[in-house]
Amino acid sequence: MEFYQLGEHVFEVYHNPGRSLHGPKRERVVSELVSIAKKAFGPGMGREEVEKHVLPVRTLIVAKYGNETVGFTTNDIFKLPKGKKLLYLVGTAVSPEQQHRKMYSVLRPFSILLELTKGDAHYFGSRTQNPIVYAALGKLNVYPREGEATPPHLVRAAKKLASQLSPNQLFDEKRLVHVGCYGRPLYKTTPRHHDPKINEFMDKYLNYERGDGLVMVNDLNPEEIKHIFIRNTAHLPEEHVAKVLKQLEQKRR
Repeated sequence: MEFYQLGEHVFEVYHNPGRSLHGPKRERVVSELVSIAKKAFGPGMGREEVEKHVLPVRTLIVAKYGNETVGFTTNDIFKLPKGKKLLYLVGTAVSPEQQHRKMYSVLRPFSILLELTKGDAHYFGSRTQNPIVYAALGKLNVYPREGEATPPHLVRAAKKLASQLSPNQLFDEKRLVHVGCYGRPLYKTTPRHHDPKINEFMDKYLNYERGDGLVMVNDLNPEEIKHIFIRNTAHLPEEHVAKVLKQLEQKRR
């Protein structure tokens, strides 16, 4: 397990958690993540569904505030045609009490920078029903974008990702919508972003009751992700940010 400190938070990194976590520690970590997921998504989020998103993945990052678990994020890797690979941002959950600390905007780009140390991904992508998540990943310049066509190579990457996640569901190539992939609304009440244009975009693209999901993709540009991480950590101690970047750079060598 690796540790990275950013401000008052410590990120614990578990590689291949399905194999590296076992015994009482596995039980404790999973139970804490279930608690966070219920806070973030509602009481209907069960243990089995959480385990499916946090154990059979490549990387699990757990965010701690003091001794308390306050969030987590998970990543996996998918093979695409012609030897290309896509970093899949599986899911992120942050305790509502921590959202004012900009946890999501720090945790996500950090997780991508960590994966970049492995040097095997060409694209990154994710899938969501949440306008707030779309807006957050929008800062990573993902497609689809309002009024802008998605480049053909990214449409192909999104289609391949969707087919690997839920192969029996239709995929709308124009909108990058995975039709009915969740089978239900993920939220009792769909989260709302403070920018009404974001909500209007998602409401226009998705049928929440049907369980649609928006597939988001982009090319993986290391310098761009690093710039976003530095920008999103401007409120944190400079020495912590510099140390984390140094740790990640040493892992790349």
